[in-house]
Formats: sequence, C-alpha cells, structure tokens
Amino acid sequence: MARLFFSPFLIAGFVVLCGWALLSFSRQPDFQSVQTPGQTLRLRPLLGIRPLAIVLLITLHASADGATYEFLPMFMDHQFQELLIPAGMTLAGHNVAYLITRSLLWVLPEGLGQRPAAEKEAVA
Repeated sequence: MARLFFSPFLIAGFVVLCGWALLSFSRQPDFQSVQTPGQTLRLRPLLGIRPLAIVLLITLHASADGATYEFLPMFMDHQFQELLIPAGMTLAGHNVAYLITRSLLWVLPEGLGQRPAAEKEAVA
C-alpha cells in the first residue's frame, strides 16, 4: 500500500531531476550583474493592500495544511478503535489528490471557467 502512494511522488521527482539535468547542460543566457537604469526596487508597491493580502492568504493556507497534518493523525488514533487505513496513508492520499488536481489545473487553459469581461462589467 505504501508503494502505491510513494510511486507518483517518485515519478514526479524523477521527472524534475531529469528536467534539471537537461536544463543544466543547455546553454543559458548570461545574467546581468548590474542593474540597468530605471529598474530600481521600490518598496511602496510591495507594501500595498494587495501584496499584503496575498501574503496573509498564503500564510493562512500554509497554517491550515500544517494544522491538518498535526491534527488528523491524532484525531484518527483517538476517535477510532481500529483504522482500516493508517493516518500516514490517509495524509499521503490527500497529497496525491492535491498533486493530481493541481496538475489538472496546470494543464487547463488560463481563464477557463471565468466569466467573460463584458458580463463582469455588467455585474459591477
């Protein structure tokens, strides 16, 4: 059972490793060591409401995942007399499902399922 859950992660890791190896041997463009004029980093746009909201939402998402991984095994061990699937396998299944759904979203074209711009303006 453990091999069933481990295999997709092993395959994905192998694909990433092969991609890294192929890209490391290809010719890379030279990086500029000095900044060109007009490309200074400004902190004011980074401290706006939108970037801070994104940081907040990422933090909430990460803490929810962490709480799930801490709480679920403890809950399952104390709530059920006998587990058909161990808590670790349940979390691995969750990770596999997450990997599959994110991969499907990655393959879909950008904007699929969104309302057309004209319809958004009519609602606003």
